[in-house]
Amino acid sequence: MNYQTKDSGKRKEFSSGMARDAESGKPRFELLVLNDTPYEEQMLTRFAALLSRGAEKYEERNFEKAETQEELNRFKESAFRHFMQWISNEDDEDHAAATWFNIMGAEMVKYKMRNRPSKEAPQEERQPLDRKGEIIREGDILEYDPSECGFAELVGLRYRVFKNSADGLYLWGVVNKDKTEQGSILLKDGKNQLWLNIST
Repeated sequence: MNYQTKDSGKRKEFSSGMARDAESGKPRFELLVLNDTPYEEQMLTRFAALLSRGAEKYEERNFEKAETQEELNRFKESAFRHFMQWISNEDDEDHAAATWFNIMGAEMVKYKMRNRPSKEAPQEERQPLDRKGEIIREGDILEYDPSECGFAELVGLRYRVFKNSADGLYLWGVVNKDKTEQGSILLKDGKNQLWLNIST
């Protein structure tokens, strides 16, 4: 690999005559270590200790397997719970370090989801598609397509999507041609692409 040394164009000169590139705009990791605070009370030490306990309980870097929305939600829920326990002065666990950990986990999953090619998205996160391969969204009006699987009782009826979740579509109907709704039919359908989206 052909490495290069970055240069901001600015210099800091020391009393000895040594010159270094300026540090402005660069992360100051050394500021994470508090002055006049013992080693065992430093947040970095406590955070590392929590990670060590987790590695013994599960395995090293077990949490780095997380990549789904469900796991992101779990990190957020745990972060908020530990924060509330910390702010309430509970000391049965290191809730401050646990809050840090869960925020780190949540940000890790967000990064993975943001940078993962759509074709590599886990199956549980793929949204239901219509017969044209387009994402079905909440509020869309669908009509059942019987071309491959015939449920006669559904043919010709229209439904409005009121929830589109990882486990399938939740439909409410029936929707008339003027888009007004009647009846109180509630359907749940998986991702079998049997619907025609007639919203547009």
